[in-house]
Amino acid sequence: MRKNFILLSLLTLIFIAGISFTAFPAQKKTDKKTEPTVVGPPSADMNNPHINTFAVTIVDSKNQKTLMYNVSCGKGVEKYLEFHGLRGAGDVIIPFSKVKSVEIMGKVPATSDLYSSNPHVNTVFHLIDGHSIIVAIPGKWKWRGETAFGELSINTEDLKVITFHHEGSAMRCSQCGKIFHIEGFQYCPYDGKKMDEISE
Repeated sequence: MRKNFILLSLLTLIFIAGISFTAFPAQKKTDKKTEPTVVGPPSADMNNPHINTFAVTIVDSKNQKTLMYNVSCGKGVEKYLEFHGLRGAGDVIIPFSKVKSVEIMGKVPATSDLYSSNPHVNTVFHLIDGHSIIVAIPGKWKWRGETAFGELSINTEDLKVITFHHEGSAMRCSQCGKIFHIEGFQYCPYDGKKMDEISE
């Protein structure tokens, strides 16, 4: 009886040792060196090859000048790459790619309840083709973008001038596919890869 107990105890110890060995295998040392990955600002559009990333220099109502890239505008969480405004009695939509600069001239007088709740500002659009047009755009729409010191957002009514940086050509990142309309950008700010010049 005692021999059976000793044998059973011995088998139990061997079984437990076998489980421990398979559950915790020895880690193999590897000599492979892993290259550090460049991590840029987070973006929901990182894998979208069709995204256009525009850059602007803004001058605000306090004469502060700032360069912004990855720029969009809109109300709330909307991110448009175009202007929505009023020209006379009609609605206009002007893509960023057609605009050279915008001068904000002042608020449109509130002629109705619509304007008082959604104030517009008078602007002069200077287009790439040489034309200049007057358009009223929503004053409360926010401009959002990234700068050298972090993210920035500002209402249209608090701006004096918006100048776009594109000269008919752009730079495209070979890794993330983003297109940058900004002169002097040689490396992607998201992943650090050298960019290729493209014509548009």
